[in-house]
Amino acid sequence: MIHFLIPLYNKGASVADTVDELARFFKDSLREPYEIVLCDDGSTDNTLFLARKLAAAYPAVRVVGYEKNKGRGAALKFAGNACQGEYIIYFDLDFPRTTGLSSLSEMIAHLRDNDIVIGSRFLKGSKTRRIPLRAFISKAYRCLVYCILPELKVRDIDVGFKGFKTACFKEVNRYSMMGGWAWDLEFLAIARSSGKRIKEFPIDWNEKYNGYASAVNIIRDSFEELCAIAQVRIRSWKKFRETGREREHAYTSD
Repeated sequence: MIHFLIPLYNKGASVADTVDELARFFKDSLREPYEIVLCDDGSTDNTLFLARKLAAAYPAVRVVGYEKNKGRGAALKFAGNACQGEYIIYFDLDFPRTTGLSSLSEMIAHLRDNDIVIGSRFLKGSKTRRIPLRAFISKAYRCLVYCILPELKVRDIDVGFKGFKTACFKEVNRYSMMGGWAWDLEFLAIARSSGKRIKEFPIDWNEKYNGYASAVNIIRDSFEELCAIAQVRIRSWKKFRETGREREHAYTSD
């Protein structure tokens, strides 16, 4: 079983088109059992109502959610908690237009040999069409992460297209404390320090299409991610010191 998680926040205008497109694609291209999990992240429009209508129309669609908006990371953790199949893949609602559904087959193939797979916009072979301001902020953020967390070794941290072995997803999230946009960074840092196998592969990415609208608030979410970098760095230093003390204690005990 493959669980496809889609976090939703005030996406009533586009949720039906995306689910319809996914259902057609999976019918023709996917041979494994699957479900589409729509997680309503405290929407204030008609998103939840429309998601439930889709669940009634499609047996493979399941709807979960909660009342108060908590952020993408919280939605993914909540939705993935009840998943029992082998793989979890998450993507944003506009995925069929920004990336294209053909990348899903490659994602699934890579998951067979890796714990975490990331569709990357910043590898050789990636083709991107980005909004200039978003491209600039993204590059600055990646440079900052590279300088402060060089051990992470992930090129595209916050892309909205990642896959996981379900056991890895649940194990790492037991140590996760963040729930917004910074969840991706924290999750990958924990996974890397735990020795999980992380694979990136190049994808096409297009933000320049009619109707593109990101849920990202550049000022608010940039501040959140800056704070997350600092928190992850501090936590890794604490872990290093604790490990050092344990080794020193073992040495003196001998």
